Amino acid sequence: MEVVDKLKTNKYGLTVTNNIDLIYYTCFFFGVWLFFFLLYFAIKWFHDTCAFSWYASKDQHIKNRWNGAVIANVHHLSIFIYVFYIFTHSVCDNAYPFIWFYDDVCFLTMDKKFVYVSLFSAGFLCNDFWVQKYIVAA
Repeated sequence: MEVVDKLKTNKYGLTVTNNIDLIYYTCFFFGVWLFFFLLYFAIKWFHDTCAFSWYASKDQHIKNRWNGAVIANVHHLSIFIYVFYIFTHSVCDNAYPFIWFYDDVCFLTMDKKFVYVSLFSAGFLCNDFWVQKYIVAA
């Protein structure tokens, strides 16, 4: 309990401290879903327009799976970059890169960037479910 007592604010680790937070989180989630939704069709258009020989020779089912895999790789790269940013830019006082590994108080301090990275993945996963269920499996 000693470390929790040292926390300056938000001792309970609440991610939603007011109604505005909930609105921001909801808008961010649907914005990410829309981004990946549109990105799927942009990647599909790009592959169909450029007519790569290896892509053009495949049937539609394989093309749909390939486009979904490209979107998944965009998600993985984005998450890697964002998590690295979070680890190097803490909200703690006198922060330095990777402070969470050395300071227990900073480790327990609520950082809303963690909520956004989780919502980013949730938005991607909802879009990926839609792609797999209604495009690839169709």
